[in-house]
Amino acid sequence: MCNNRLPIETGIWVGLERNQRVCNLCYNGDIGDEWHYIFRCSYFSVKRKHYIGFSNLMDANILDFASIVCEQDINSLT
Repeated sequence: MCNNRLPIETGIWVGLERNQRVCNLCYNGDIGDEWHYIFRCSYFSVKRKHYIGFSNLMDANILDFASIVCEQDINSLT
């Protein structure tokens, strides 16, 4: 929707190539997109385990991603 401030989006605004739109929180070189921040970014590891739960991170797929980003009841994520 082009309305977030993630590097994957803001990089477009300044003309960065996709591979240069990396996460600026964990500095591991991954592209800073929604998938990265929800499932991979080490900066959010504690919060991720608290809100999503470790079992939901194992072998995450697009259906897991959709259910997390569309969830409206934060209590059901844990």
